[in-house]
Amino acid sequence: AALAAAAFADAASARRAALDGAALKGLEDAADGYGRSLAAARAECAALESGLAGDEAGAAALDTLAERARAARESYDLIQSRLEAERAERTRLAALAAERGRLRAERAELDARWASLSALSALLNGELPGRRLPFKNYALGAYFRVVAERASARLAQLSDGRYALVADEGAAAGKGKIGLDLLVRDSFTGRHRSVGTLSGGERFLTSLGLALGLADTIRDRSGGASLEAVFIDEGFGSLDEETLDRAVSALDEVRGARIIGIVSHVAELRSRIPSRIEVTKGREGSALRIVG
Repeated sequence: AALAAAAFADAASARRAALDGAALKGLEDAADGYGRSLAAARAECAALESGLAGDEAGAAALDTLAERARAARESYDLIQSRLEAERAERTRLAALAAERGRLRAERAELDARWASLSALSALLNGELPGRRLPFKNYALGAYFRVVAERASARLAQLSDGRYALVADEGAAAGKGKIGLDLLVRDSFTGRHRSVGTLSGGERFLTSLGLALGLADTIRDRSGGASLEAVFIDEGFGSLDEETLDRAVSALDEVRGARIIGIVSHVAELRSRIPSRIEVTKGREGSALRIVG
């Protein structure tokens, strides 16, 4: 029963597990030494407790140490709290620094784009060194030169080869802008002069040449579309007979399929224009008569 209670199967297994005398004696001596050391420690602890219980200064020192320990703990907790806040602030500042770097790179890219677009804007607005040439004037100038070239051919025909038109793109006086003006090239003198120096009849021929040149340009630039009708109001009275004949012949030559209407009081035109509408004034009002 004792073997079974000690978890041995039989006496032989108990003998095998038994310590020899020397080992057992060593364990007994160690146990005795531990017991003596424990008793001495307990006695010393009891003496210290007894001494402290009767020592008010020691108790006060302990209370002071306890208070200092509590204050140190509170200070530690406060410092830990501030440390956590500083860490959070550092994380926030690091994110802001990264965002600042991204924004600086973006600003540098935008500055480069702005410089390019600003230069393009200045060019399109005509802000060139020493003069101004707005883009619309540049585009109009290109178109204007074509119109002047076609009008020049018509004016040469109307003026018997004497006059031709030249686009004047010099800067307008006092404004620093590129103007759109015309000069007349006079083959009799070989010089260019302002259209303001032309006589009344010559100005009318120039205007007529411009109108026809503009019609030709519109046709060329509009895929073959043409002005179906052109009306010329007055101006023929300023022409001498020879110039009048030349103007009417030129109009008849360029008329083609379009209608060219002339509004005029010049009686000589009646014999030169077979198809016309005559307006006659009377006491009871004006009357219309279709001829041709």
